[in-house]
Amino acid sequence: MPHRLLYVDAGAPTPVRRYLERERRRGGLELLRANAPLPPNSARNLALREVDTEYVALVENDVLFCRGWLEPLVRCADETGAWVVGPLYLAGEPEAGVIHMAGGELSIFEADGKRRLHDEDRLGGARLADVEGQLERAPTEHLEFHAVLVRTDAFRHLGALDERLLCVREHEDFCLSVMAAGGQLYMEPEARVAFQPPPPVTVWDAGFFLRRWSPSWVESSLDHFHRKWRLDVQLDDPGLSWMWERRRLVLRQFRRRVGIRSVLGPFPEINAPSGRPGGTRAS
Repeated sequence: MPHRLLYVDAGAPTPVRRYLERERRRGGLELLRANAPLPPNSARNLALREVDTEYVALVENDVLFCRGWLEPLVRCADETGAWVVGPLYLAGEPEAGVIHMAGGELSIFEADGKRRLHDEDRLGGARLADVEGQLERAPTEHLEFHAVLVRTDAFRHLGALDERLLCVREHEDFCLSVMAAGGQLYMEPEARVAFQPPPPVTVWDAGFFLRRWSPSWVESSLDHFHRKWRLDVQLDDPGLSWMWERRRLVLRQFRRRVGIRSVLGPFPEINAPSGRPGGTRAS
């Protein structure tokens, strides 16, 4: 499908930066560069300012794409008028056929005088071969930024993505915002991508990886999300367990090799961006 490919390079290591520059010269992509690593929503907003097409597909760098993944998303948006369309998300190698999520439920409810978030992925962990007959295009409440197609006009209603969500709850915030503004989300199973769980982390990745999943970033994001949606704090929020799982992945790997300090060096924390939720409006 004809498209522009905008790639946000936020502090990539030298070998990756050289590869991206070669691809840019070949005409394979348009390169947007930041001088330092960016939180995910900041990187997305950087690209959104350059988008002038009817749709934008926001995709992450830890995804494998099954052939023909994009056309069904566009077709679904055209036929349903949906603001947002997501694929069937697989986990690991596509050939393994393990489902990461097939859309899901997302809502805010009250129980015992407390406002809570209901968040449930559909068919997570199921084998594709066992549930293929259950999969059909349908409205959904929850999609993730691994790969998602958005009607560009939606950002005129929503404004930019909330940059105060540094590392967790970006998916939920976006989906809740779309529904609150009257937009619809759809899951289109003809489109398939495979989310890749974190691989062994290289030395050049480790510093940002630990900051990406740092207690200060996670806690700041959760605190902002709870205040924004007037939720009562949940001490068992999955964002906290994701943080410790990701950090252990890196620390175990490098503790076996060399001292952590000698690998990482100083890597100061970044404070949460100031300003109102949502930031500036996307063009």
